[in-house]
Amino acid sequence: MTVASLAHLLLDQRDSIVERFIAEVKRKDLPPPGLGPVQLIDHIPGFLDQIVVELGRQASARTSWESADTSTMARQHGEQRWELGYDLEALIREYGVLRSCILQAARDHAVPLSLDEFEVLTRCLDTGIAGAVTQYIHYQDEQVRTQRDSLEFLAEAGQLLSSSLDHRSTLSRLTGLLVPRIADWCALYLEGDAGIVIAHPDPARREQIEELYRRFPPARDLPGGHLHVALTGEPRLVSTIEPGYLERICHHPDQLELMRAIDCCSWIMVPLQVQQHVLGSLMLAHSESRRHYGPPDLAFASEIARRAAVAIDNARLYELTQQERSRAEA
Repeated sequence: MTVASLAHLLLDQRDSIVERFIAEVKRKDLPPPGLGPVQLIDHIPGFLDQIVVELGRQASARTSWESADTSTMARQHGEQRWELGYDLEALIREYGVLRSCILQAARDHAVPLSLDEFEVLTRCLDTGIAGAVTQYIHYQDEQVRTQRDSLEFLAEAGQLLSSSLDHRSTLSRLTGLLVPRIADWCALYLEGDAGIVIAHPDPARREQIEELYRRFPPARDLPGGHLHVALTGEPRLVSTIEPGYLERICHHPDQLELMRAIDCCSWIMVPLQVQQHVLGSLMLAHSESRRHYGPPDLAFASEIARRAAVAIDNARLYELTQQERSRAEA
């Protein structure tokens, strides 16, 4: 069937254009390895739909360069490509591939592009490249800043954690360092110590969390819980709370009520481990800020926990040595 215009072509042949796009970017080795079709498609169909909208606007009145409205999809595409590990050159080349796929579809279906249609297509693709690259560079710069801040934080943490040989003082320094910079609140479980150390800048909220732990101690069989992580040494990342999750893990109405009141939206649980020996577990949580943790945060938290575990272990060994010396001198 012959399609009358570029807009009709993009609507009628959108799926085939997207399929050709996926095949071409794979053939040119643009994506990082291991990505599936859904990840590669991303915002491309929506981007094509926006081109159709621009073509419709052009049909009624010639639009200016500034009026092309493909930047939103392009920024989202740039963000997604950054998260998937694309390099900047591959991101830019993708738009060239998309242009070629559209023009090839026009040739296959005998759709001659008018000068105005070609201008709109070029404008949308150029706007798309600019939007995607801008967002990509933003995230790249943000990562550099985050890495710098992380290194500074780890250096500060190392100094604080090594400045005391009293393990309770070490715990206090650790929680004070983490809250609120890295977490809205945190909970630290240490084998051999009574209870769980809670840190929250709001005393009322801290009491609420302490009540939860006091009335409903962590279960050993709860995946990703304090005791489970301490036993297995396996960290746990909960980026978002899925519907029904709290109902599944709570075994008492009061427990569920407290969990809802605390309103935790994301958390990380990491083991406090020295070589093969796990001393306990550390939970970092977001509630009031509504921030969410991701895989980079898990890696960062694991490094903090590793350094903290070494400091705690050293402090405990020192305390044990002092106790043995006192007994020997008695």
